[in-house]
Amino acid sequence: MASGKHAFVFEQGTTIERVITWSDLQGVPIDNTGYTAAMQIRKSHPNAVADLSLGSPADITIGGADGKFIIQVASAVMIALAAGRYVYDFEITSPGGSVTRLLEGSLTVTPEVTR
Repeated sequence: MASGKHAFVFEQGTTIERVITWSDLQGVPIDNTGYTAAMQIRKSHPNAVADLSLGSPADITIGGADGKFIIQVASAVMIALAAGRYVYDFEITSPGGSVTRLLEGSLTVTPEVTR
């Protein structure tokens, strides 16, 4: 299964909440009970250190039968993330240890004006 492509926009200084729903080709949600999830954001693919690392259960809530993954980033974290363009991927790990990349693409952090 090839990963999906998606361009995210996160706003610097705000609380971020984005929902990803994992579903089959007919749009039926896939039960993600027992899975874990991780997302890393970097300025470029070869960068050795991630600018932001998110994971379940702290930053990614897993919905279960509804197939949802809810990404949550606190405003304090987003204040510290420099505005600009990044790359990311979002991977899930099954209870048996199989890793699947669900999404990948670009992520733009738009600059905050109100401080």
